Amino acid sequence: MLAEVGAYGVNFHDNDLIPIDATPAEREHIVVECKKALKETGLVVPMATTNLFYEPIFKDGAFTSNDPKVRSYAIQKTMRAIDLGVGNGRLAVRVLGGREGTETDASKNPLDASKRFREALNYLCEYAIDNKYDLKFALEAKPNEPRGDLYLATTGHMLALLIRSITRISLG
Repeated sequence: MLAEVGAYGVNFHDNDLIPIDATPAEREHIVVECKKALKETGLVVPMATTNLFYEPIFKDGAFTSNDPKVRSYAIQKTMRAIDLGVGNGRLAVRVLGGREGTETDASKNPLDASKRFREALNYLCEYAIDNKYDLKFALEAKPNEPRGDLYLATTGHMLALLIRSITRISLG
């Protein structure tokens, strides 16, 4: 119905399309059906977001979590979303740092957490470059949700982090 009323496209979180607990076969079926529906309607998906905040595993953050297994999972989840996005012609992958912060100052070292976030972005940028993906990363500042104290609450914080990542990739 969106195409019928003149909509250009749709944006969504990765788990809006593919449930987090989908099997590989279920995932493949959903992807095929999505591509078919996009082609039939002429709709595009210019941007998609990786959901790194809703599931309980991200209660301590995704890229900034103290748990290296959670950080690894967040990166791999984002890589799958990037692959999905490129396969559906998306131009941007949005990274939302909604849980990248703290509720109490003693729960996480902010310098270590910022370094982890930067390293995750560097890794994802290098992944996109290595795969020759034509996409853009968009970082969404969240000044007051859902964390009480977010590390990247403003666009200025995010730009500073992104500039450090771009400089590192450019300089090797």
